[in-house]
Amino acid sequence: MRKMECQLCGKVYRRTGSKLTLCPDRATETMIREARILQVNLSLAQTYDLPATLTFQQWIATLDYFGWTCAYCQEQPYEVMEHFIPISMRDRYHPYGAIIGGTTIKNCVPACYDCNARKRNNCPDYIWKVSNGVEQGIFPTLEMIERIAQYLQIDLHNLPLSLCVSKKSAPWRNSIF
Repeated sequence: MRKMECQLCGKVYRRTGSKLTLCPDRATETMIREARILQVNLSLAQTYDLPATLTFQQWIATLDYFGWTCAYCQEQPYEVMEHFIPISMRDRYHPYGAIIGGTTIKNCVPACYDCNARKRNNCPDYIWKVSNGVEQGIFPTLEMIERIAQYLQIDLHNLPLSLCVSKKSAPWRNSIF
C-alpha cells in the first residue's frame, strides 16, 4: 500500500487499490463519480491536444458555486460537465488554445441534460456577438452567457468572432471576415 494525498482535503492516507486519490473520509459515491467524470473529460481534452488542467478541487468548487445545479437554467440538478466553449471547436482555437477551450477552470460548468442538449456545439461568444445585445430567442440566452462568462472570467468582447464560425456552418462568413 502506498501513501497518497487526498485531492480534496490533503490528508495523507494509505491507498488500498483504487486509482482515485480520495481518502476514505472523502470517498463518497458522489465524489467518486465526480472524480471519474473529471478524468474522462481531461482525457477527452488531451486526445484533442487541448488544455486539460482542471483539478478535482476546482471542479468541486465550481459545482459548489452553482449549488450543484445547471449553470444555464439554474433550476435543474447538475448532470453533466459542460464545456462552455465546445471541445468540437478545437480546430478553430489556434492560437487561442492555450487560453480558451479544453477541460479547464475557465471552460467547464455544470449543466443538466436538457440545457446541454439544447446548447449543442454552439459557441457562446459567437451567439453573444451576433445578437448585438438583443435577445433573439436563442439558447443559451444572453443572460446565461454573460453570467457564466463572468464566473469563468472570459471577456466576450476580446474573443475573435471567427473562432466560432466555420465556412461550412455559415456560408455568409466570407462576407464578414
